[in-house]
Amino acid sequence: MKTKLLIVCSLLISTGFAQQKTTTTTIKNDNNMVSISENGSRYEFHSVYNNNLTGKVLAYMDNTIARGSSTRFKNMQVDAQMTLDNHASFYIKSYPGKLDLKLDKRKNSVEIYTRFKSMCEGLRDLIQKK
Repeated sequence: MKTKLLIVCSLLISTGFAQQKTTTTTIKNDNNMVSISENGSRYEFHSVYNNNLTGKVLAYMDNTIARGSSTRFKNMQVDAQMTLDNHASFYIKSYPGKLDLKLDKRKNSVEIYTRFKSMCEGLRDLIQKK
């Protein structure tokens, strides 16, 4: 009986750790760096890029995650938790040449997560484009 209980407890603990496994992809070239991390509850995007890309990066966000919202990121410097009109809720830290985004999957719908992830992949491509 004790052995079965020990096995069940071990399986529950290992399942919990497996669900929190984080995958991270980092790409660097020239002066640009993009890192995307994801686990069971969070999706994170971190980037450093040439300042001259800032306008394009923020305009891209306006056309993707902010679509359907009154919020616009263009010309915005911010360090805050935001909830847009379209119910997307995420942390953003944006300054010329730097963008950090964090999405808590538990606080957003699957649709918002999918749009957010797609936006981050598009941002990665935009920043890494030569």
